[in-house]
Amino acid sequence: MKPKLTDPPPAEVLEIQRDFDVWRSGHSRRTPFPDALWAAAAKVATQYGIYRTAKLLRLDSSALKRKVPGVGPEPAPPAFVEWIGPSGPALECVIQIEQPLQGKLRLELKGCRAADISGVVRQLWSSRE
Repeated sequence: MKPKLTDPPPAEVLEIQRDFDVWRSGHSRRTPFPDALWAAAAKVATQYGIYRTAKLLRLDSSALKRKVPGVGPEPAPPAFVEWIGPSGPALECVIQIEQPLQGKLRLELKGCRAADISGVVRQLWSSRE
């Protein structure tokens, strides 16, 4: 059965709570917590739940959620990938850009140099904004 917020805190959480209290007593309010404390809080949050752990440790649940591995928003894909191709003979390539609300754009380029292709991609990317 899933632990409830009203259940007594587990000993492991109480120990980390003491560590946070000791750290808070020696530092000003706006000083960021050390990574070791966040790691300990994230570890118990995976066992006992993010909200319950944040409540017991007096932490912001959103901040704790960001510290728990595998929880929270997916990392954004890279905004731009630079491609450096060989200079010399002409290249053939396909550039495809997909946007959820605007559809797909597919370009087939033949006989272009790497510098030409990167210029096309740069122009297309800047026109998206």
